[in-house]
Order: sequence, then structure tokens, then C-alpha cells
Amino acid sequence: MEQSKPDGATTSDGAKPGEGELLFGRPRKTVLYGAFGVLVLVVVVAVALTTLGSSGSSANGPVVSPAARTASLLLRATHPDGTPVTGANAVLLSESGTELASRQTDAEGGVAFGALPSGNFTVRMTNGNQSLESAIELYEGQEYRSAFVFYAQ
Repeated sequence: MEQSKPDGATTSDGAKPGEGELLFGRPRKTVLYGAFGVLVLVVVVAVALTTLGSSGSSANGPVVSPAARTASLLLRATHPDGTPVTGANAVLLSESGTELASRQTDAEGGVAFGALPSGNFTVRMTNGNQSLESAIELYEGQEYRSAFVFYAQ
């Protein structure tokens, strides 16, 4: 039996609107509060994505881990037949020519410089009286590889 309420709302069981009514098999208030929580979560995520921008960057630049903000440089020194040059000296120079680091090639002819900032560099590889140079440009997150070939003296 429907009962009339002073504000004109009616329910079939005499309860106030919203009380005791089922929506999707659950009490209406529970469903509405759950839907409100989902709406708040969606708004929070949308605001966060808008703040970061579609490119994944904020006002302070790209949002990346500190490791991804650096570049690495992997070098290999070989003879023309592909055999490694062990003990060659690799020097990393800044754009202005200042020596930043120096390493020797390992048994495989390899040498690595890690955690480098973006920018322009020069690599000088020396084996005996032979010296080779290469200008490089590094970008954030890049793993730059280069090979140096030393001919017999």
C-alpha cells in the first residue's frame, strides 16, 4: 500500500525515500555511496593525469626515474679482424675538452661510462701510439654504443 509523505514522495512500504529500497539487489544508500566513491576516484585520477599531461611530464620536466635521466656509453676496441684490444685507454671529455673520466678496456675490448648527463661529449681511445676520437651526443635514458678499430702498427 502506498503512503503519501508531506513532501509528496511515496513508497510502497511506508519508508522514507531512499530507506529500505533496493538498487541492484543492495540497499540504495550503499550503492549510491559506492558509486560516489568510484566517481571521486575517477576525478582524482583525471586530475593527476591532467597535471602530468598526456606526455607524462610535469611543469618540471619529464616524470622519469633518476636512472632513466642519465645516459650510458658502451665502447669496444678491436683490431680489423674483430679480436679485442685489451688495455686501450678510453677518455671521456666534456664539450669544452675537460677530461671527465678515464678507463681501460677489459679482456673483451669493452669499456663503459655510466650515469652520464645529456649533452655533447668527445671520446678519445688510445692504443699505443694510435689515438682515435669520436664526438657524441647523449640523451636521457640512452645507451650509446660505439666501436673503435685499431689497425696494426
